[in-house]
Amino acid sequence: MIKKLSFSRKGIKKKIASFSLFSILLNLIMAGALVIPSENVLLAYENISIKASTIVNPECEQNYPNEWHFVINGIDVNKSKPANIIVEWSDNSFSTLNLDNDSFANAHYRTTDKSDLSIINATAMIYDGWDGQFNLSHGPCEQDKLEKVTIVASKIVCNDEIDLPDWGNGGSNITATTAEDYVASHTGCSIVPDWEFQWGDQNVSNPGDDFYGKADESIWTTFNSTTTIDLNGITQLRLREVLQPGYIPFTYLMEGNNSNNISAEFYCSDDVLNYDNFDFVGGLIAGGTYHCIGFNALAETPEPEKGHLIVQKTTLPADDSTIFNINAFGSGIITGGGAGIVTDDLDKDYEVTAGTYSVTETVPTGWEEADNNCQDIMIAPDETKYCTITNTKISEPTLGSITVCKIITDKNGNIVDGSANTGSFQIPGISSIAMPDTSFTTPLSLADSVIDNNDAQCIIHGDLPLGSYWYGEEIITGNNWLTPKYNDQFTYSVTTLAD
Repeated sequence: MIKKLSFSRKGIKKKIASFSLFSILLNLIMAGALVIPSENVLLAYENISIKASTIVNPECEQNYPNEWHFVINGIDVNKSKPANIIVEWSDNSFSTLNLDNDSFANAHYRTTDKSDLSIINATAMIYDGWDGQFNLSHGPCEQDKLEKVTIVASKIVCNDEIDLPDWGNGGSNITATTAEDYVASHTGCSIVPDWEFQWGDQNVSNPGDDFYGKADESIWTTFNSTTTIDLNGITQLRLREVLQPGYIPFTYLMEGNNSNNISAEFYCSDDVLNYDNFDFVGGLIAGGTYHCIGFNALAETPEPEKGHLIVQKTTLPADDSTIFNINAFGSGIITGGGAGIVTDDLDKDYEVTAGTYSVTETVPTGWEEADNNCQDIMIAPDETKYCTITNTKISEPTLGSITVCKIITDKNGNIVDGSANTGSFQIPGISSIAMPDTSFTTPLSLADSVIDNNDAQCIIHGDLPLGSYWYGEEIITGNNWLTPKYNDQFTYSVTTLAD
């Protein structure tokens, strides 16, 4: 919010409506930091609020266990620092904290009051155009924090390795704002939530820069982002990130030095050194909070070397032009997919990554598969292997057969052999091509299946020349037999006794 004020030698021309603004102006005037100009001048001020994330679970400074410490940084040395700040507490009260220490571009404000409360907000008035930060540096120590330390770890992943900080040869200490400040200034980087880290005491050893996943959890403790550690007997903490596959590895132990900065990076507190996954936090102060950051980028995946599987077709008889559809599959990657065609004169060349492959085919009508040695073929990078599928053409039949079946049911529709009523049945063949008559006599021999198991007696007329055959109406000898019904639509499927 921008507030504009106008002054003259005769006094303030615009009434000040804000208590906090009035307090600031009054303090500036009394301190001699604000000079009333001799001519009308237009001054612009900005109302700023504290960074919200710094007042949530604030860090504890063991040397000042009861102190609230606020800092406004990034102040132009040619501009006046706010003479005070206004703090709103969790009991709805307000406190005015005067400027306590003026250190170059920073302004400090402290109080030991309200150590049993929490902060709702803090505000200040500062010159328009200020672009620094208003943070809570630390707050009072809770009693249980005096026997513990807190580790806050962040994981930053960048789109490109070039955006990593390259602090393996040394860098500034890792603080509460390092991670956020880094991603704010590197648009290709972001903080990854729920990344896993591990801590151990001074007795654990380095599992190695190339160790992926969680190290021995009997001595290493895994955590996400934040953990509180009881200092019982611990004099030094050792920390690592849980390295995941697919990311750039650490290089310090690989090289034996920091010469290769194309590396993952992990730093804690003041141990900002080496491209390794093993950092120390020493000089532990009960109630303190220490920060760690892991940096990484996805590793470039090299294009896998390819091999070839060439499928050939042999037809019997040879040189047949029939097209056969085939499909290859396996444990690797097939460029363009597995579908393909082959003929006796056309091979199929599959480009594949290393793996084991097989090929199947759809056999066309009139053919049968005689042999297929395209099964479980192992192909290495830059290797070419051949396989063959052989097919035999089926000869056209010169003779056929006709099967005639007889089913008898009783008056209740049950299938019977007809032994309760003597009868004979003849179906005459009247085709122009000779076909024998078909005769059945009760009792039937129910050894064949038409609609159900063993429900019919069938007679097969074989070795018949190819052609069309016709049959006459059934001739029945015997009493008490119903006249048969006929269904001459030969395309109709008979599936029940009612058909």
